[in-house]
Amino acid sequence: MEQLSKLHRLLRKGSTGTPARLSRRLGMSRSKLYVVISDLRARGAAIGYSRRDETFYYKNDFVIDIRCTLYPLSQERTGRAAGSAQAN
Repeated sequence: MEQLSKLHRLLRKGSTGTPARLSRRLGMSRSKLYVVISDLRARGAAIGYSRRDETFYYKNDFVIDIRCTLYPLSQERTGRAAGSAQAN
């Protein structure tokens, strides 16, 4: 979520830098960066890239609204006894 929020801020400001620099700033590979940008485009974000300014930018108004709720699950909801561990 932090990476997506940071990417959104940089896109809005038009100050992402080159793809290589942006991927380093976000702590992800360039291929992952392009996957995220592709996903945003699929959700309606018109994202362009200026070679002159070396930045990605939004070509349309776009909002990202992320909501997250964290809470412990009760034993009844998890179906496990207290103290048992779940293998991943």
